[in-house]
Amino acid sequence: MDSPKALMDDFIRKTEEKAELTSSITGVYQYDFSASDHGVWSITFENGKAVYTEGETQNPVVTIKAKFDTFVDFYQGKLNAMSAVMTGKIKIKGNMSAAMKMQQFL
Repeated sequence: MDSPKALMDDFIRKTEEKAELTSSITGVYQYDFSASDHGVWSITFENGKAVYTEGETQNPVVTIKAKFDTFVDFYQGKLNAMSAVMTGKIKIKGNMSAAMKMQQFL
């Protein structure tokens, strides 16, 4: 993945392939890649659908902050989520159980 847009497109494709999981998720998930100049992105889950937008959002369920390349490594299974959080490579603010639901799509 060479851009946040490519990452978000791939993630949305995965949510469509696993629609039975998407129906149980609601709210806005924010991804902050600003530390590596890749901006802030959010995915909104509503009525079994997921859509993404660029830019900060008000009151996200969870915010995941990481350098873009670090998050891509996690997304592709090259980086263990628990060790990334424990070492501070990925920071999670908000509902931790909601954040863990995202692993279903990886």
